[in-house]
Amino acid sequence: MFAVPRKITTITLLIASLLLPSLAQAVATDACFNFLNAQDYARAESEAKQLLQNSNLDRTEERYAQLCLGRAYFNIGRTTDALPALQRAEALSQTTEELATAYNWLGSMYSSLDDLDRAELYHRRAFKAYRELGDKKKVATALNNLALVAQNRGDTERALQLYREALAMKPKAEQATTLNNIASIHDGRKEYKQAIKLLRQAIAIGRRNGDTHHSAQWQINLGDILRKAKQYAAAEKELLAGLNAIRLVGDKNWEASACKALGMLTVTKDNPKKSGVEARQWFEKAEALYREIGDTDNASKIANLLAGK
Repeated sequence: MFAVPRKITTITLLIASLLLPSLAQAVATDACFNFLNAQDYARAESEAKQLLQNSNLDRTEERYAQLCLGRAYFNIGRTTDALPALQRAEALSQTTEELATAYNWLGSMYSSLDDLDRAELYHRRAFKAYRELGDKKKVATALNNLALVAQNRGDTERALQLYREALAMKPKAEQATTLNNIASIHDGRKEYKQAIKLLRQAIAIGRRNGDTHHSAQWQINLGDILRKAKQYAAAEKELLAGLNAIRLVGDKNWEASACKALGMLTVTKDNPKKSGVEARQWFEKAEALYREIGDTDNASKIANLLAGK
């Protein structure tokens, strides 16, 4: 029999600002970004790779292609593959606006890789650049991402302060990711009622915006918090719905997270549907998915869990 971990951490979200080519580069890169905006990441990856085979791309066109490739990799959980593309995009950036975009994405990559020092460095660079540009929306994005770094360092009070500053700068239609991240702080404090309320708000906003990908991620977070709140039937409903939606998007990292959360649900001792056999199946799926995307750290944790270590 395998050991039960004490908790599964609710996954917070970075905000990476939407990357759109200017009209001058639309002919070369429009298809790639159209696939990204449609959340068809496999086709975006393919389009970006095809673009990069063209040796006649100018600096700006290559930069956009690298950004598109990096974002496609990021959204399917392949962060180690995304990093070289985004580093190349930074090297090709010249203007303050171009550099700000590269800094923002690199900060997001390093946060995903748990390299918090580099993440904070790049998000601070992005914050400074966006402030110089007078772009309040992206200043709010940078504040959210700096808050997440603070949260991952364990400074939740500082994180809450920054999240609230970010919320104050955004219209309600753009608050969903920050609401999710604040919910994760309440989750850590076992304030499940507040966390559930915020996540339901985030999901509602995401759905109104047609954002299937993030709505599915927030639904998975909601399901796991409902489990902790001992609302097991509701937790199963949200987790299975989130899993189905995230599979359609093709995000293997979050698919693994959903499988892990379902494993936790089915092994919880006071869950009427407790099943060690089913839990093992979910954990094995999670381990396989983590290995598929090259996340050996999480795969090893699941393997140790299955081995009862």
